[in-house]
Amino acid sequence: MSKKKFLNQVRKFMPKMFTYPFTCNPNLATARRRTLKDVFSKEIETKSLNLTVVTDKIQGHPTLCHLEPRKVYDKVHSEWHSGNNTS
Repeated sequence: MSKKKFLNQVRKFMPKMFTYPFTCNPNLATARRRTLKDVFSKEIETKSLNLTVVTDKIQGHPTLCHLEPRKVYDKVHSEWHSGNNTS
C-alpha cells in the first residue's frame, strides 16, 4: 500500500480537525489553540509542564489523543512564550 493511500485511510478514522498541522487552516488552528488552552490552562498559568503530564492528559482527551505528545508539549510551551495567553 502506498503512503498516500495509507494516509487517506487513516484520515477517515481520525477527527478531521486534528489530522493536519497546527497552522494549515486559520479557523482550525484557532480551534486547536483554544482546546489546548482549555486542557492545559493550569500549566500555561504556572508555566510548569513536562512530557509525562502532556501524555497523561491527551490520552484521556477525545480529540487530542491522536496527536503526538511531543508536538502538543511544544505547542503548549510556545503558548506561554507567545504572550497571548488570553482566550
